[in-house]
Amino acid sequence: MLREMVNKTEWNSAASSEKRARFLQSWEWGEFQQSLNREVARLVWNDAAYVQAIKHHLLIGKHYWYIPHGFVFKKGCDNAALWAALKDRFASDSSMFIRVDPVSPAS
Repeated sequence: MLREMVNKTEWNSAASSEKRARFLQSWEWGEFQQSLNREVARLVWNDAAYVQAIKHHLLIGKHYWYIPHGFVFKKGCDNAALWAALKDRFASDSSMFIRVDPVSPAS
């Protein structure tokens, strides 16, 4: 189940708990994006994955959601089910696509 996270302390604690966590997944990065008038969705999926997505508007009157440096997820997370939940969530607001920049394993 995908749910919205509204607690800064809980988000930062969970999002930074994994080895691959990056600053671009922090609550503060989301606040910076909001200061640029971008909508930010902080989503938790089954307490196994944390996704901070930023809505970007295009000049053609459409938009997409951007997930910088991918998701923060725990071992054993069902990635296919997570993707299905994200597609459903973002399709509901007529998004054109979801852009994800994963972190390379070496970084």
